[in-house]
Amino acid sequence: MNSDSVRRWISMKRFSLFAFSCCLVLVWTVAVAASTITYQYHRARVVDLLNVQRSDHIEQQVSAKIQGGSGEVLTFVNYYVEDIPGVYYLDVGSRILLGLQYQDGDLLSVYLQDLARDRSMIVLAAVFALLLVLVGRLQGLRTLLTLCVAAAALVYILLPAILAGHDPILASTATAGAIALVTILVVGGWNLKSLAAILGTLSGVLVAGFLTLWFGAILELTGFTSEEAHMLRVYGGITDLRGVLFGGIILGSLGAVTDVGMSIASAAAEIHRTNRAITRSALFRSAMNVGRDIMGTMANTLILAYVGTTLPLLLLMLHLETDWLVIANMNIVAAEMLRGMAGSIGLVVSIPCTALIAASILTKQTTEAD
Repeated sequence: MNSDSVRRWISMKRFSLFAFSCCLVLVWTVAVAASTITYQYHRARVVDLLNVQRSDHIEQQVSAKIQGGSGEVLTFVNYYVEDIPGVYYLDVGSRILLGLQYQDGDLLSVYLQDLARDRSMIVLAAVFALLLVLVGRLQGLRTLLTLCVAAAALVYILLPAILAGHDPILASTATAGAIALVTILVVGGWNLKSLAAILGTLSGVLVAGFLTLWFGAILELTGFTSEEAHMLRVYGGITDLRGVLFGGIILGSLGAVTDVGMSIASAAAEIHRTNRAITRSALFRSAMNVGRDIMGTMANTLILAYVGTTLPLLLLMLHLETDWLVIANMNIVAAEMLRGMAGSIGLVVSIPCTALIAASILTKQTTEAD
């Protein structure tokens, strides 16, 4: 066999090997694509474990019993490293959430998804509901109803609307208005007091929304204020993150403004019921006195609540000795500042609006009755 024949033979052999490798890769790819990967999640309780100390971590060989259903005991390995967030050290009796990965119906792997917290949260919610009913009685039941309505509106109307591509600001504003309307009517009933509270609340929310849009544009906020926002853009396909941020600010201001509007309207109605001969200006002044006291506490509540969300970031920045000028100009700090200021200004504006509307409506009713 001459040298040319040898070269041709070697070339053919290499080509055959390459073609065979491509076929194997193709077959493997098709097989993987055809297989079905599914996940299931179950509550479980740790019944046995063995800790193995490694050089830089603790390896926990865990046996956990699924709660309810089959009651099967599954084993998995949990790696614990101190000071790493999201990594948990387990003990016997720990309540956990197990993740089960299946491939074509066969159990492929078992892993620790998270600690089981849902039942504890249900107990906390039940305590809250019980206290509402015990203290508020019928009014407490009405409050529970409004909470359920608000939760349903957020979960089944607002969130799907935003995910479907509707404008987040318009969707949030419409949802906030509907929640405020239902809340005030259910709690206060269909009367002039509720009408005053509704109009006063809407005035505060509209002012908060206007300031959010105006100063949001001036501050050039991007909406990228958290890791969740980045994930929402990548996985959820939501591009208008500024709109999501502004819609959240409008919703956030709703609760406090509704509280103030209803409190002032109720106080004005009670004063008018006690003294039906009171003049409009006197009733307005009395309602404003009540509103000023409320303003002193509610504004602090809003500011402290919003600052609390950025507390870890502020502590980190101070620990790293970051210049205050840098901190003040950060996107997330500006967003929280806008959130607190817009809500507080909306709250302050709703006080004279509600007081004026309540005084006008209630005294007008007395005049017409006379």
